[in-house]
Amino acid sequence: MIRSMRSLAIALLGAMILVMLAAPAAVNAQVSGVTLTVNGCDSSNYPDVVCTVTPVNGAGVPLQQLDASSFQVTDGNTAIPGIDVQKVVSPSVKVSVMLLVDFGMIRQGAALQPLKDSAKAILQAAGNNDRLAVLALTGPVQVDAKLDLTKEYGFAPASQKRDDMINLINAQSAVGRTPLYDAVCKALLVTAQEHVGTRAVIVLSDGADVQSQVCTDSDTVSRANKDRTPVFTIGVGPAVKEDYMRNLASGTGGLYDSAAQIQNVIDVFKKMEAALKTEYLVAFHMPGPGSGQSKTVDIKVTQGNDSDVEHATFQTPQPTKPTFVKVTFTIDGNTVNPKLLPANKTLIVEPQIQSSKPVTSVDYVVGGNTQTETDPPFQLVIPTNDLIGVAKITLRASGEPGNPASLATYDVQVSIDPSTLLTPTPAPAPTLLQTLTTFPGILIVVIFLVLLILLIVLLVLLMRRRSQRNVRYIPETPPTMVGSAAPFGGTSIGQVPPDEQAFATALFNEAPAASPDAAPVEGRAETILFKPPVAVLEITSGDLTGKRFDIGSTGSEILSIGRDPDSGPGEVRISSNFVSRKHARIAVEGGKIYLTDLNSSSGTKLNGERLQGAQQCEINVGDKIDFADVSAVIKPV
Repeated sequence: MIRSMRSLAIALLGAMILVMLAAPAAVNAQVSGVTLTVNGCDSSNYPDVVCTVTPVNGAGVPLQQLDASSFQVTDGNTAIPGIDVQKVVSPSVKVSVMLLVDFGMIRQGAALQPLKDSAKAILQAAGNNDRLAVLALTGPVQVDAKLDLTKEYGFAPASQKRDDMINLINAQSAVGRTPLYDAVCKALLVTAQEHVGTRAVIVLSDGADVQSQVCTDSDTVSRANKDRTPVFTIGVGPAVKEDYMRNLASGTGGLYDSAAQIQNVIDVFKKMEAALKTEYLVAFHMPGPGSGQSKTVDIKVTQGNDSDVEHATFQTPQPTKPTFVKVTFTIDGNTVNPKLLPANKTLIVEPQIQSSKPVTSVDYVVGGNTQTETDPPFQLVIPTNDLIGVAKITLRASGEPGNPASLATYDVQVSIDPSTLLTPTPAPAPTLLQTLTTFPGILIVVIFLVLLILLIVLLVLLMRRRSQRNVRYIPETPPTMVGSAAPFGGTSIGQVPPDEQAFATALFNEAPAASPDAAPVEGRAETILFKPPVAVLEITSGDLTGKRFDIGSTGSEILSIGRDPDSGPGEVRISSNFVSRKHARIAVEGGKIYLTDLNSSSGTKLNGERLQGAQQCEINVGDKIDFADVSAVIKPV
């Protein structure tokens, strides 16, 4: 008797220790909190990226009612706008399901087979990627991780062990009362070894508990919340204790449903499985081009007052870089060698480019100058004389405008054939005697012109003598300066003696000549014989290097500059492919010099600053001007 009492005491003490170790303290059901898992990102359509994420609640159940407003994607400290979110149920998600089948609800043997059929239907409905485990409740349960292989089967791939689990269910018999709470605790203990967020326990029972030694009804909820394992309950049998079944499900983040027949069991399981396989596709557009390196963004999910942030890393593609297959040089429709180009010809350069994305422009760098062609096939038309002294032509094309990593370059060595630069010696011009002998009529014209010139000179001399007799000067009057005072520190053209003043006044003044009785003329003569320049435009580069053009002198009040300027004394004709036909104008107004760009294509720069089209700007001696690729400077007279 004493020995029996001692054995009973030891058994009770062991049970108490087991309760303390296996069962957590009872706590209120808690499913708040959010945890986000990033399953992966697809950047194959970069810069469009789609990341697959699984947000779960505090019980480890995927959240069901989220939209784009629940997510935020940031690149560093910058939020990425316009994200799109789509909820999906992905069959590829692997879930771990522990199926607890309570055979203690059987009151009559006739109910045994429907229960087995319901359990096997759940096992059959699970996906091949899922992991399954079975606990057949037929009597007392040892609440630990050790499995009784006669009625318990640990987690294994459904595709491999499904039939073994079905055979375990078929091998069970009807029993009486069962410790449901202890069985739920053991199911949770075994399931806790699987991945959070895709694990769950399914209880197929009437909710009645008898003889549980370790766990109470509240312990089952506390254990599930501590391990973050949701419990889904399916009420079966003639008399279901729905209060416990509902509390166990709602208190752990699971669902409760009742099933009157096998088809209902399958539908309930499918609904539970869909909840566990819920994912969200978060799509966004990355700013900036790809670099071929990995990229990390932060994805944040928010539900109510709870939120979580996780890093999402993906690979950006290599930038699209075009390939120059070849570059063709043609003159008059014939392909030529770029290293032996003839002078005085027009050259056409045409590249052949391969690129996965359309090329929008090609840059040509020729002798330090860049010309951009934007129309396919991106031909460069250039006089071969512009290549004299140029060693190479560089072509540049970008697969992604604005991305330096996508820039491709191609260099072609060029040179001019020296033999084509030799100018043939011109035939000597015929002498005057040869011309008169060959064309006798020219002699008559020459004689006529000589007589006409002599007559004009004679008339001028007569008028000069007459003016000298009719104009008197006071000797003390200082000599008159002919020409206006030159601005910018220049000097006048010189002094004119009094007798020359009289001649100039009589010859050019529009007023009538003074009569012999008129008063003596004093002071400076008002008539200007010649307007001197106020400054000089000197060309410092190009084919006109060293040439000087007067600014503001008689006939040069306006300088017209370009490849085909207005003809006249003020024309500055520049032979450059980059200079416009009518490129710019320099004019003198009120003693000041003004520069105007005539909407040229390559522009005009004053001291390095480009002028706006039709902009008139005052210039001074010492200013530097660039007409496209031709440079000049304003110098004093």
